[in-house]
Amino acid sequence: MTELTVPTQVGLSTARVTAELIQRGAYSMVDELVDLTGRNPYIDYAVDLHAEEAAKTIDGYIQDVISFRVADVAKRSSLRVNHGGTLNSSGIGVRLYSGSDDGESFPIYANKARIATSATVVASTKSGLSYKMILHGVSVLEGKNAKPMNDGYWHGFLHPTSKYQLINSAGFKGWVKYTDASPARQYAIGIIAGVKFMISSETQNFALSGDTLSTGSGTMHGTVICGRGAYGVSEIPQSGQSRGFRMYIKKSGDQTTSDPVSQKMTVGWKATVAAKVLNKSAGVILLTTSLT
Repeated sequence: MTELTVPTQVGLSTARVTAELIQRGAYSMVDELVDLTGRNPYIDYAVDLHAEEAAKTIDGYIQDVISFRVADVAKRSSLRVNHGGTLNSSGIGVRLYSGSDDGESFPIYANKARIATSATVVASTKSGLSYKMILHGVSVLEGKNAKPMNDGYWHGFLHPTSKYQLINSAGFKGWVKYTDASPARQYAIGIIAGVKFMISSETQNFALSGDTLSTGSGTMHGTVICGRGAYGVSEIPQSGQSRGFRMYIKKSGDQTTSDPVSQKMTVGWKATVAAKVLNKSAGVILLTTSLT
């Protein structure tokens, strides 16, 4: 730019993003006699249990969208949601896909090597999650000019088995030795290489047989590390309040013919949600295995 010269205008553009809404929900029936005679607040317990189950269900759906898929199909369009499932076919033709049938997610890395989409499972190196793999994942994101989340950290989603592998890796022990040993004492992960990890059993994991892994049966895991703008999750507001998720507590009324003497109550929840990968360069999937 020259002094007193107007700089070149930089254009901004927008893109329309669509995602299919899904609905999930469940309910339980509570006998009126239990509520009347029980010494514990059963309705409150039921609400808490359903709230936990709702959180797990929505978490699992989001992981289906942003993580990876193992399927015995040759094309992405043939994929179906199969969270945590066992393969119908366990031959060497089983393939890896990033994302779901709705679209591709983040790039997959196995032991720091990029795995092409639709590659066969046997093409990936069998290894547990390590500190070096996390460092490499962060370096990939930084190399693509991705930005951490608004709290200043990358966010990671980790299966308990991968957590066990990481804590037992030499790199993790070296990390806590020179920083803070409390994660090792508390069997916790903390913040590793700038990644704040959330532990969830809903992260993608697929049981694989011996002829698929070629050396023995086990489970394949995907640890997602992502930054700002990597994916989005919908909220459906109405009258200033979110209607995408609601908890329902209902008693039989005087006009309820299916419960003529008001003997039961129901507690349930319903969620309407959509998730979508928005920037494939703002996330990575670290592929690991646990052999049995």
